[in-house]
Amino acid sequence: MKISRWLGLTAAVGMMAWAAVALAPAASAAGAPCLVVNPAAHASYPSFGAAVAAASSPARLLVSGTCIGTTAISKDLTITGFGWQPTLDGGEQGTVLTITGDATVVLTGLTVTGGNASSSGDGGGIDIGKGSSVTLDNALVTGNTAGAGGGIADSGSLTLTGRASVSDNDGAYFGGGIFIQYPDGTVTMNGQASVSGNTATDQGGGIIMDYGCLLTLTGRASVNGNSANIGGGIFSYEGGTVTMGGQASVSGNTASDEGGGIYNQGGASLALGGQASVTGNSSGYGGGIYNDFGGTVTSNGQASVTRNTAKKDGGGILNDGTTTLSGLASVTGNTSEYGGGIYNDSGATLTLTSLASVSRNTATAEGGGVWNGGAFTLSDWASVTGNTSDDEGGGIFNEGSLTLDNRATVSFNLAKGGAGSGGGIYSKGGKLTGVSAGFGGNVFGNRPDDLAS
Repeated sequence: MKISRWLGLTAAVGMMAWAAVALAPAASAAGAPCLVVNPAAHASYPSFGAAVAAASSPARLLVSGTCIGTTAISKDLTITGFGWQPTLDGGEQGTVLTITGDATVVLTGLTVTGGNASSSGDGGGIDIGKGSSVTLDNALVTGNTAGAGGGIADSGSLTLTGRASVSDNDGAYFGGGIFIQYPDGTVTMNGQASVSGNTATDQGGGIIMDYGCLLTLTGRASVNGNSANIGGGIFSYEGGTVTMGGQASVSGNTASDEGGGIYNQGGASLALGGQASVTGNSSGYGGGIYNDFGGTVTSNGQASVTRNTAKKDGGGILNDGTTTLSGLASVTGNTSEYGGGIYNDSGATLTLTSLASVSRNTATAEGGGVWNGGAFTLSDWASVTGNTSDDEGGGIFNEGSLTLDNRATVSFNLAKGGAGSGGGIYSKGGKLTGVSAGFGGNVFGNRPDDLAS
């Protein structure tokens, strides 16, 4: 209900500033009272729901204090925080904001928290319906829970920009931070937007993508510090497309099973470009990236997969599908038991070309740089260099098909298994094509030997 005629935005801000000073001790304990101003209507309201109900589309609403409750929005609204700790708090009553129809909603400078969609519901903080569009600009979605999409469930279009953050939300099953839903969900992250510190019991600690959905990270956008069983940072279902460019990063995420940074399911596509990075993630298999059967990973520009850890296979990348590294793309400083840099499984295809590199990775067993059981091709100045294994195959451990052209190199790798352990390449029943060991060849400078079987 409308509680006062418009006195001017300056007067309202002045009153709130005075109230913040006068009531500071109480506000810090319980939050400042809710005030929502509609400048165009020259009106203010004691609740967010009342302000939305009274607004004509499009409208701008200014929010101050803590507004408790859940609200459905089917209008074009720009909702901006001002004054004392602007917060929309669901009070654990359900989804805080439900966006429906063809509504376009912009949230700026405020917090969405306290949403609880229950373990069978989607979108604890915000639920975006098909055809709707939401932009978070320097806004925070935190402390919400749901079965899927603890922070946000998106069946429409979601953009995170500026320093927008989806953090510390919980998905009882999927998508601790964001659930991008079939068939039309799209998410774009740019600026310094982040998805961080979210958890999911099963899949997609930070973000989970349904069939055919799109996720784009540019600028300095980041997905970091999230956790799940599979896909600690991002889980992309079949047909999903993840594109990373600029200086976007997926870092410090954890999966107890597969895909510490990113799990790319069969039929999904992951493209890394620019200076995008997947770094410092950990899991049982595929510390940085787990590319499942039928999945496609491409990395080019100066994109990097660095300092990831897997307990078993594929410190940087576990490839069961098709992975191609080109340009100056690199896989560096990763660690696992087998395939410190890359584990290329039986039936998988791995290609390094055009100056791409696998370097300074470590395997505590076999394949410091690459463990290959599938088809692996190096060409056009691509290199496997400076890797270490504690047993066989310092550079490459090969049980599949390995092809090198005369410009690719496998050099200065170390196998610690003693004489005959294949510092450069150890081939165990695999097929070698174009491999020339020693001075003048394309496999050289490795210890204790360049090539062994």
